[in-house]
Amino acid sequence: MKYVAAREQRSRVLIANFNGGYTQDWKFRLPDVFKDALDIKRTNIVVSGKSHDVLTQGRLFNFIVGSVIYDNEKAYELKWEEALKHVRLIVQVVESIPSIVVTKETITVTQTPIQIKVQTEKGDKDEIVDDITLERQKVEYGKIKFKLMRPNKKKDSVEELEIIDCDQEEFVAFLQMGTIINDKGHMRDIFELYADNLH
Repeated sequence: MKYVAAREQRSRVLIANFNGGYTQDWKFRLPDVFKDALDIKRTNIVVSGKSHDVLTQGRLFNFIVGSVIYDNEKAYELKWEEALKHVRLIVQVVESIPSIVVTKETITVTQTPIQIKVQTEKGDKDEIVDDITLERQKVEYGKIKFKLMRPNKKKDSVEELEIIDCDQEEFVAFLQMGTIINDKGHMRDIFELYADNLH
């Protein structure tokens, strides 16, 4: 008998608040078109016998190549030459491998007989089986490479600052907090480095 260990359920607690159409309290302002990249999806759930369509949070983050994200919502709304006066930092995804669920371990137990308890919609029931194969799953957060840019001194173009490699989960944390861990394991505050002392 084969069992797949229960995957983590989608949560009703979202990592992003899109009041006003953009992420609130994040260092970078993502418009709500990025909900899918953040694995925020409408899910049908049943509560007390009634069906509800609600937003739920998963962990299969997937920012695609070409995604451009600004630290200020005006960059999405104003003409480019005006927007550059308000933007401090810009991110552009240049390479991306999505997060996926993978099987990390398969355990097979053979013993005769094996008594197990099975959960069903009608309740628990006991079964006798000859063997059990258990597959344990987890999320692998893929990879992402992004360009970090800022407006130049004249505020009429942008300059590239560096290219950063990380996984999709680290990228989400970076968009939230503006910090990222370097190759040596040290936390870097990107806004302090490049934006707080903006020329």
